[in-house]
Amino acid sequence: MGVWGEGLYDDDEACDLRDTISLLSKMPGDGESILRLVLEQFERDDNLSEDGCPAFWMVVADQFAKRGISCERVVQLGLAAIDTGVDILDLEARGMDASGLAGRKKVHSKLKDRIANPKPPGSRKVPQSPPKCAVAVGQVYAFPTMNGQGMNAWFSSWEEAKFRPDGWGSLIILDAGRVFDWFPWAAYTPLVTDPSKEPDLDAVMKSKTLFSDGVAFFAPKASHMKKMGMKLLGCIDVSQSAVNELKKLSRQTPKSAVMCDWSICSGAFSRDDPALGKVAVYDLKARS
Repeated sequence: MGVWGEGLYDDDEACDLRDTISLLSKMPGDGESILRLVLEQFERDDNLSEDGCPAFWMVVADQFAKRGISCERVVQLGLAAIDTGVDILDLEARGMDASGLAGRKKVHSKLKDRIANPKPPGSRKVPQSPPKCAVAVGQVYAFPTMNGQGMNAWFSSWEEAKFRPDGWGSLIILDAGRVFDWFPWAAYTPLVTDPSKEPDLDAVMKSKTLFSDGVAFFAPKASHMKKMGMKLLGCIDVSQSAVNELKKLSRQTPKSAVMCDWSICSGAFSRDDPALGKVAVYDLKARS
């Protein structure tokens, strides 16, 4: 955990930790259960003498206090990182100068005040049921493209995105599940179909994948599917063995897709995209 400044979040791991706790706070569970998932994710423990561990526990304490997540273990270790001086010693060992250390002590003071005055646990609103998954395994979609790419769904509209369709792409949902048994994820691959016309299911059945790394994972959002003009062509049975082979090629994971909130639009390409080529043949079987 390399600290580049005296601020609590002047560090990549600290920012990742903040985002992870933000996500986990949106699912049921007490402080101990959330902490357990955090420790598994970041492979940390209670050893405050380990490089970067004092800062880790200070960030956890800060985020729990801000979000109304109660956990005595977090409070104790967050304060211990400050009161025992191990955070300062850790930063000294990694070369922080006197000015930076003085600034860090000011951070300590503010953090101790926040830990002493956390948001009440009741301020954390958690849904009673997990989010719905916007897609299903085997669904085949056609979507309009511009220069070989689907609309960037992070924009609010086609007008804002300056999206003017000039072709078509297609993709298939290959797999789906939930991270932490709560947050939905799905895997897909775009397909080689004629970009000059809207594809049909027959064209998809004769297609190949476009991804050299097999599949892309994403966090399904109905709003993104709608904005992109996704049109459901049908639903097919897929070969699980073929899906497993494609997933082996991927450098991504469902957990990273959920943590980073990846959208389906990031890989919604058509054959017109010059950066892509035809690769692995995908075994498809029509659903009766």
